[in-house]
Amino acid sequence: MSIDMYVGASKAQGSSASALSQSYQAGFESLQSAIGNFTQDTLLRSKAYDSGKSYFQGVYIPLIQGAILVAEATGKAIEKLPTDYVSQVDSCDLKSSELEAEIQRYETQIQGMQNQIDQVKQLLPVSSERAQHLREASGLIADYTSAKLTLEKQLQKLLAFHAFSSTLFTEVTSLQNAVNQGLAQVSGGQGFDSKTGTFSPKNLKDTRWMITIGNAWDKRQKEIAEINKKARIEREMAALKRAAKVAAADVAMNSFMMNVGLMNMGPSIYGNLKDYGSQKALTASLRPTGMLNGSNKKVSSTDIPNPDVGVVQSRINASENPTRFSPSKNAGMNHIRDRHFNPSKNAGQFTIPETDLKNILQSKLVINTPVKQLESGGFERIVDVGKNIGTVKPSLGGGSTTWIKIITDRAGNIITAYPIPKP
Repeated sequence: MSIDMYVGASKAQGSSASALSQSYQAGFESLQSAIGNFTQDTLLRSKAYDSGKSYFQGVYIPLIQGAILVAEATGKAIEKLPTDYVSQVDSCDLKSSELEAEIQRYETQIQGMQNQIDQVKQLLPVSSERAQHLREASGLIADYTSAKLTLEKQLQKLLAFHAFSSTLFTEVTSLQNAVNQGLAQVSGGQGFDSKTGTFSPKNLKDTRWMITIGNAWDKRQKEIAEINKKARIEREMAALKRAAKVAAADVAMNSFMMNVGLMNMGPSIYGNLKDYGSQKALTASLRPTGMLNGSNKKVSSTDIPNPDVGVVQSRINASENPTRFSPSKNAGMNHIRDRHFNPSKNAGQFTIPETDLKNILQSKLVINTPVKQLESGGFERIVDVGKNIGTVKPSLGGGSTTWIKIITDRAGNIITAYPIPKP
């Protein structure tokens, strides 16, 4: 059975779980408040009522607190799942079945290249041509082996995370068991003594679930208190910094006034000058950029940049197929997969996994590389990614390279990408 991880779906599930958790918490807190009102009521007085109030306070309040803790812990665990996956495994979706298939494909290619080496050694005499064939084949084996090792590491990380992920819900399971134990006892009516007509927690057979919930609730309250304390300190520090800036501005203004002798002109004039200085500084900070330094020059139409360049420079979308912006039908990841992940084609070939290529295409290094507009309407980037990514076209030497050419359409959708020699 394949182990699959979809990062986007997991993040969306985490957000939904968090919202649902907050909704449940609000409901439980309302119920807790209602029980609090009942236990504090002074009009309802009798032996049964008094024992009932004590029972509700001692039994039902812990149950509600347990339910709140379960909701909180579940929301946090589901939200934490994709975050831990990205830090421990990868930022891309992964399927163990696909990784295993890719590993096997590289193993087959390695074996095929080894067979070619054996044939060249048998059929070709010692010559420069033979040496060239052997070097190229050995280089491909090294690249395929490296790519296979990368995939194997990804698979190992994915399997390890699958085992680890269950530990994220350990706290949820413990709290849920405690709540279930409490519900089983309460629903059985064990807290009521029919002989005396009163309620008492002492009638419950097992109260260990209360201890579990009580300890967890105390820990929660301490954490909340610590968070509130830090927030209060941060607010106070921010207020002190603002006050310090105002004081520093006043000191600077006073120093200036003393130097020019304006303080002797009277407090009203001095105060007006201070106010004028503040207003002037505010006006300067709000003035449009085009008006700075006394420039009233208007922006002409020739100063307006090509909007397509801004879009293309900000993204690369790994579209599977041509889009309505593509200048050719041969575009998208399917085209790259068919032509540049296929050694039978007379073209540059990638020797890295497709997932690695997608990561490279969407990396800051690539996206921030300046684009060049082509006559075809596409936009070109040429990037040195710093590691071997494949081999160049056989007619260009067929050697390994760290350089890649990337062409996108005016919406930033991938048209093609392939290894090239160093420019």
